[in-house]
Amino acid sequence: MDISDLDWLSGEGAPVLERWTLDAPEDPLEAVTLLRRELGRERAALVLEQVGLRRRAVRKFGRDALGMLFTKKLLEQASGPEVADFKARRLAALGTRSVADLCCGAGGDALALARTGFLVHLVDRDPLALALSAHNLGKSGFREASRTETTLPDLGDLVADVFHLDPDRRAKGSSEDGEERWDNRGLSPDPDGIRQITARFRGGAVKLPTGAPAGFLDIEGELQFLGVADELREQ
Repeated sequence: MDISDLDWLSGEGAPVLERWTLDAPEDPLEAVTLLRRELGRERAALVLEQVGLRRRAVRKFGRDALGMLFTKKLLEQASGPEVADFKARRLAALGTRSVADLCCGAGGDALALARTGFLVHLVDRDPLALALSAHNLGKSGFREASRTETTLPDLGDLVADVFHLDPDRRAKGSSEDGEERWDNRGLSPDPDGIRQITARFRGGAVKLPTGAPAGFLDIEGELQFLGVADELREQ
């Protein structure tokens, strides 16, 4: 998906996507045939991909997912509402009003922050991620306070009380059981960049994989492990 695809899916193609999200044929071959006849090969593939992603996203976002847009990678990376709502409430307890959602992705944390009453500033180096976050906020009745395309830790003149940061994590390989090996050189921003960001705000939260070793960031704060039921999700 690119920006032009997103514009079509959220505009002219939105009624088709909504209809197919709610009432697509069970037979995949029948679905492909009918949709290609209606839209052509490329847009049919685009709609069917979103239908599949939305149905997967229902497990994470509930029925809100039926109006949202995703890419496969950003859906996998998005915080589910239970964990995101918990973090948003903790940040709100600081008595703050605005938050910079850094590396905002598809907007899972941004949605929770907006529901909690924050003015949300979206920040990501990927223009498609920014557009998806803004779309998904809008489908839930919220609008972003600002939208900034930049490579962290550069934040320009952005002003917000607190931050939520979800660094990009690029695996450096896998162990024998398939778990990603921890390597902080895969973080973007890197640890020095993260420390620059934390020094700029009153407070905030850095989302890390559960296997990240305690203390490697060397910043003042509290370490908390978050999970849902019996599944550990992030620290």
